[in-house]
Amino acid sequence: MSSNQLSSLGSWTAFAGGFPLLDFAPEQAALERDLVLNFPMSAVRVPQPPAWLDEMTSEWRQQWERLKSPDATGMNPSTGSNLLEQLGDTTRNGVVHFNLDLERARRLMSTDRTAARQELVRLARMGPGQLSETGVPLPNIAMALLLRITEPNEVDEEFWTALRDQVFHVPSLLTPALLEQAKPLITRVTHPSGLPAALHALNTCWDGFERLRDLSEGLRSAGVLKSTNAAAAWIHTSRGRYLAICRRAD
Repeated sequence: MSSNQLSSLGSWTAFAGGFPLLDFAPEQAALERDLVLNFPMSAVRVPQPPAWLDEMTSEWRQQWERLKSPDATGMNPSTGSNLLEQLGDTTRNGVVHFNLDLERARRLMSTDRTAARQELVRLARMGPGQLSETGVPLPNIAMALLLRITEPNEVDEEFWTALRDQVFHVPSLLTPALLEQAKPLITRVTHPSGLPAALHALNTCWDGFERLRDLSEGLRSAGVLKSTNAAAAWIHTSRGRYLAICRRAD
């Protein structure tokens, strides 16, 4: 590890080790009548096929499936690169190009790991709205691939920020699996020493978000948010029973 890397890591040790647990109080979260939460839970749902996939021609989709098929594993690298370029030339859709970048990075994992890591970090740090072909946020897929090829001495501020983003900015059904996948790697990191505790804090925050989702679904089922007057109801969730007291906002 270079001295520059050590310097960079040292500058964020305090942040990584002092994750603001006390700033998170899910029991005090405000729920609006339309269930728009002050937390990024809207993306946590059953993935749906993305709109961009339907916009592509049948010929484009056939070429894409050819590129993604198991038979393409032994495809000549230049053939794969040319096919990626051809697919990119047929559309200006930015999300499509991000998916092509992801496939390109996946192919680089076996030939140029350094270049693959740089590209996967970039894609893992993208904001919400960039969906993969499965409907799962593209950054989740990039993070899963990044975790497969990252060594403990390569865990830096960019990597940690990308992992944290999976909880706060691009949450999905894959988020718990990503945090679990990160655990063996993070426990082997010797510097900064506070990363295992910070990863535990991320899991705590995720559990809080899951509780919020349970509560919002329970409130929707109970129908208390439809009332224009004050209302109260017991909400039964997989994590316990809560008394919800809803008041009109002045």
